[in-house]
Amino acid sequence: SAPRLAVTFDDGYRDTLTTAAPLLAARGFPFTVFVPARHLGTANYLDHAGLRELASLPGAAVGAHGADHVPLTRLDDAALARELADSRKRLEDVLGRTVDRMSYPFGAVDRRVRDAAAAAGFAFAGASFYGPNLPSRDPLLLRRTEAVAWDTPDDLRLKAFGSWDWFRLRQGDRA
Repeated sequence: SAPRLAVTFDDGYRDTLTTAAPLLAARGFPFTVFVPARHLGTANYLDHAGLRELASLPGAAVGAHGADHVPLTRLDDAALARELADSRKRLEDVLGRTVDRMSYPFGAVDRRVRDAAAAAGFAFAGASFYGPNLPSRDPLLLRRTEAVAWDTPDDLRLKAFGSWDWFRLRQGDRA
């Protein structure tokens, strides 16, 4: 059966490889790290060797997080297409394998960005909408629940079931 929980990390920081990834791999938890491709090798981010090492761990997957980690909804159509294509190509060149998933930087997604992700060849994409992913969910608008150090178990439970969606709707984010 399909996993009931997916662990994801945005941004491709070095400490994901040195701290979280070994713990998850040792316990058999699948996880994905979403990397802004042009940040590779810069301060605090994974370099090419680190990305390849991370991708080789049991249960690990790598996805795109834009090339420059900019809000995709703010880009015009041509810049959006370049940002998505460049992020995917750079990661594929480093890894030598297909990158078919992404996470929208800052969770910024609307229908135009979703459609551009599909056109760029992504099969799955995570947004920042709280709640479960039912089988009918658009695979390019998958929900992800942010967990932070100060969350209580009740906070996580409420987030996981979508109880915090009111906050995004209030801000006008209805993708």
